[in-house]
Amino acid sequence: MVFRLSVNAENIKKLDTSKLEAFIKDSIDSKFKIVPLNDKDNYLVFKGTPRTAFTGAGYTNDAYVTAEGSPVDAKDIFTVSENAANGDKLDTTFTLKKLDAPYVILLRAQIRDGENGDEKKIINSKGCCDQRCDSNTSRCKL
Repeated sequence: MVFRLSVNAENIKKLDTSKLEAFIKDSIDSKFKIVPLNDKDNYLVFKGTPRTAFTGAGYTNDAYVTAEGSPVDAKDIFTVSENAANGDKLDTTFTLKKLDAPYVILLRAQIRDGENGDEKKIINSKGCCDQRCDSNTSRCKL
């Protein structure tokens, strides 16, 4: 399963990370693990264009970044810590070296061996399996 993270959808320019630690942390269920996206990349990063919705009271949660062009070299932008245990979650943290543009990060996760046995499950956009999504919490009822 490939998923994307939109970074800096509000298009903040020239954040001084020497005075302020900036990071993006994404958590997945520990039944999954982050795996390489392809033969040479653990993840891909693209510069992009912000797509925000400003309501007058601030930005909405619907802000995202549209990827453009070819992948950029992420080594100058951030460092990464992958698959760090955090209770029943695994965290991937991107610590920013600079923040000068909106970015899209593509990551790949897969179910760990032995976690689902022979049963095939389809995970929907809310992370729910099959029809077991709790309509009150939007979480999977396992």
